[in-house]
Amino acid sequence: KYVEQSQPPNYQLTLRGMGGIGKSTLAAMAVSSTNMRSYFDHILWLNLGQNLAIRSGRNNLTYDIYLQCLRQICDQLQISAEIFHVEVVLQPGDNALTKAAKTVQAMEKSKIDMANIIKGLKVLVILDDVWNHEDVDLFNFGEHMSSPFSLLLTTRTFDKQPNARSHFIDIDLLNQEEASRLFCLEASLVGSIEFNAIQAIDSLMKKCQCGNLPFAIRMLARRLKAFQRNSSDISLTDLVKTMEDSTQNPNLAPMINLLDKSFAFVADGTMQFATKLFFSIFTRVFYREDCLKAWVPEDVVNLLWKSIYENDDTKELKYTFSEYKIKRIGDISELMCAIGLLDESNINLQGQQTKRQKQFRVHHDLMWEYGKWFSSKVDSVNEALNRHNENSFHEDDKRLAGIREQTLKRNTVKWNKMIVEWYFSRPFENIVFFSDWLPIHMVNAEMFDEASALLRSEEMFVKQLMHNGVRHGTLSIVAFIRLFKSASASYSGTTAMSNRDVISPITLVISSLHCFLFNFCITSTQLDISSKREIGHALILLGVEIQKNWKWADALDYFCNALIIFRSTGCPEDHLDILRVNEHIESCALNHIILVPFGSPHRLQLKYAESFCMEGADKTNLSLELSSHPGYAIVKMEDYYIDPHVWDNISWTAVPLGVGPKDSSLLINYDGNKLKCTTDESSFFVGMATLNVGMPTVMRTRLEFQDDRTRQKSQTLIKKFDSASLFSISPDGSIYPVMAPHLCLGISPYPCLLFVYRKSPNRAIFKHISDLINYQPETSSSEILLELSSHPGMGIVSHFDAAVTTLSGHTIIGVGLGPLEKTLSVRTNKKKEIETTGNFNKMFLGYLAEDRRLMLSSMGLWPPFKHEFVFNPDGTISPKEDTNYVFGFQVPGTELFRNAQENT
Repeated sequence: KYVEQSQPPNYQLTLRGMGGIGKSTLAAMAVSSTNMRSYFDHILWLNLGQNLAIRSGRNNLTYDIYLQCLRQICDQLQISAEIFHVEVVLQPGDNALTKAAKTVQAMEKSKIDMANIIKGLKVLVILDDVWNHEDVDLFNFGEHMSSPFSLLLTTRTFDKQPNARSHFIDIDLLNQEEASRLFCLEASLVGSIEFNAIQAIDSLMKKCQCGNLPFAIRMLARRLKAFQRNSSDISLTDLVKTMEDSTQNPNLAPMINLLDKSFAFVADGTMQFATKLFFSIFTRVFYREDCLKAWVPEDVVNLLWKSIYENDDTKELKYTFSEYKIKRIGDISELMCAIGLLDESNINLQGQQTKRQKQFRVHHDLMWEYGKWFSSKVDSVNEALNRHNENSFHEDDKRLAGIREQTLKRNTVKWNKMIVEWYFSRPFENIVFFSDWLPIHMVNAEMFDEASALLRSEEMFVKQLMHNGVRHGTLSIVAFIRLFKSASASYSGTTAMSNRDVISPITLVISSLHCFLFNFCITSTQLDISSKREIGHALILLGVEIQKNWKWADALDYFCNALIIFRSTGCPEDHLDILRVNEHIESCALNHIILVPFGSPHRLQLKYAESFCMEGADKTNLSLELSSHPGYAIVKMEDYYIDPHVWDNISWTAVPLGVGPKDSSLLINYDGNKLKCTTDESSFFVGMATLNVGMPTVMRTRLEFQDDRTRQKSQTLIKKFDSASLFSISPDGSIYPVMAPHLCLGISPYPCLLFVYRKSPNRAIFKHISDLINYQPETSSSEILLELSSHPGMGIVSHFDAAVTTLSGHTIIGVGLGPLEKTLSVRTNKKKEIETTGNFNKMFLGYLAEDRRLMLSSMGLWPPFKHEFVFNPDGTISPKEDTNYVFGFQVPGTELFRNAQENT
């Protein structure tokens, strides 16, 4: 089409793309068409890359190679090639410049001779696998012809100075549909294919890392074809599944060899190794999970090149680049663009319309795999260089796979640490690097303490707002948090916020950003409605993220603050923002899981009960999604285990269970008796080993004993604990204790009373706080009703009408938010302990030091509960040991929103 539409007699079309993408195939398909063959008198094909690879260590044509190419053209024209056997006549006294001039003259004469041979004919020359675009001019015979002449090129490299009549087509990857179609064609899969088989094929291509590259798809499809010949009686779906299962470690060697040819442009062995190494370091330093083809500004890329130059392991390669005439640090990137390893673009700098900056990215997704492979082979730069130049670099022993993984990990850490240290050792002010890349490098360098401190710093928040805005800045930090979480699985760093709360680095970062954004919104007088709404949406995003860490009360605070912001902009109650945030608020109104009567309307039922009940079924990694509460599942109520419970020199840790969004569901292994968490082997356990209505259910770690003697003395207690860890699943999905089948897991009838942050919009404000503050136990005999002004018409109530006697002989009962007619009456004493009257006379409000939940208990309860409080003038109640916390719920107070809205 391009050739037929072209008016000039001398026309050039270039197909450009990475190796294996199908450039040569497309060219062959084009020239084999009837229209092309009828239009041209002769179509001639030359593989320049093959000629260069066979005949020299160069990336451009010598006189001898050029003559060989011309002789190949003569063979295709079926004429004598005698005139192209002439050698250049050199004299003994000729210097290098004279020899070069004579060679150029000889090549130009040969070019004219070939033009004279094909003069008067319509000729198309295909130059396949062009390495050096300067060589193309030697085949542009049309300069000396009046008859139509055209060139069709295929190349991996970028032509920096194309001629005026050149046209380029960049060959991109296949889309998923095209990839599937090519696979079926190559595997000889004809006719209609069932949907399951198509899904299995797509999964197989993904697992084998084909990357929708035609060459890779063909190889894989031909393997399936071979499988089919040997397994003709197996269905296509099962056959693909069998092949996928046998591909635990797909053989990337053919793919790597193909990608390795991208570097063939660099002919010198040492320089080629240096280019591969620098590129591989680029892929290990600038890889992002959230954006595979991220653009990196030139200043940031140059920072990497400089840090490599000065690194003890690699600085010798600086001289290799110098010998190859790489003078400026930026020339390294230009070389990689010319080879086709990197893409280049130009953008206007923020606030500077006249100034533009280059940026780079990896050209193709599969090159990330090449970077991983090469990086895993570099134990020592000098040793790897020797193996490369001795052509033994590709040799590999599959038994060394584990070592290669360790080498890749070590190099990734080392190279990321290298750029971080370079950044901090020299003045380099670049907001893009600081806000988009520095946290990634720190995490990949396993500098977790430094990364955590950076991510929660005000400087990071401010620069994210300046560079990315509220929405994208928040998304960036959330992406960093997810990277931190996946990379720091074994990192145990925590921050003690108080003597009753330990916060993980991830939670601390999210909390700090939430405080920054909310305070910025309510204190700034310059924000317009659009900016406020952006902050509201950012708080929702943070709330969803912190829910994944089981910080339900915190997430509720974030959503409530978002609601306050939306209402402050004048949004009506039916506005989409208000409706959306209310849905998130509802998802946080969780109730703790307790034992209830088997027929209770509050019981829980698993959605996938058959997976737990079916004989012989795989009972690992099972979701605890609920059918009784659609969209919800059994979840942890905190992101940490409460440390430690100690009883008679036996210790363990535990975390309470509740009902939350299904995306946060626990994953369980079930052996028919115990429900064990897949990640830490903790198991379901009825609190205090007491199988009575109202007792909470927790995840408990294994028992630890002070010594063997303690273990022997505690056999009776151990049996009771084991009995309280045994559960069975009924066909309707109910979960019941094996030793108490008349009970089952359910939810507390009222939202639990727990501790929240003092400024939480979900704090409990007591209507009669002045009576509690001024109560005189010696003279006062009246009772004080725990009525709430934050939640009108409601108060603190007991979950059930009767308390439970525990294994230790003490009584307890849960408390929460309920109707005014059931509200508890209390009195206080000199220690500011809250003692109930009436049905629960002589019971006290108390809590475990590390637990958010409060409950009523008799004094002397084991484990040791704390009972002393502070009554605050603002109507709240705090634990004596830490007034940063107050009583609250995972249900917002309606009156509080109006007050907060007025303040905003």
